Amino acid sequence: MLQGCGAPEEYVGMETIVETSQKRVPKWVKKPPKPSRKYYYFVGQEDGKTRSDVYAYQRAIAEISSFLNTRAETFYSQKETSDGLDTLSKYRENYIQMVSNSSIRGALRKERYMEKVKKTVVNGHDRFFRHYVLVAISKKDLKASEERTLTQQLNEAKATDPAAADVLLGIRDMIQQTVVDD
Repeated sequence: MLQGCGAPEEYVGMETIVETSQKRVPKWVKKPPKPSRKYYYFVGQEDGKTRSDVYAYQRAIAEISSFLNTRAETFYSQKETSDGLDTLSKYRENYIQMVSNSSIRGALRKERYMEKVKKTVVNGHDRFFRHYVLVAISKKDLKASEERTLTQQLNEAKATDPAAADVLLGIRDMIQQTVVDD
């Protein structure tokens, strides 16, 4: 390697971008967008040997699932704590599964970005692709799915667990009060 020519000296772990899918790195790659009036956004990133971004997309879907789980935990735990009920766990788990499935089916792949990377390793160089995928879920669709799921749970609970039904009604009211722009 030439010394003193202005090129940085290579070191193990050094990564060099040798090809990209766009001239500039999109802003969302470094800092995922904040929710817009209509969407929640999630970014998946994955390194791999192929040009396929399927695993980056799956990582974004995992981010959606984590977001929905946290959201459900918030709704249910607020009501469980305030009403002293700890019997809602089966409803919460069912709610998370149903809303997650619905939201993931409706997830929109908004953008993608790819880099071909050369990484210096002990015995030479490794080359791989780094994929980024921006995925969005509709706030309106999420709210509709949450309301549908809670209505179904509420109807089941009315017949078998009136105390839980009252709490579920409170959770549904909280969701209905969230504002969603069309």
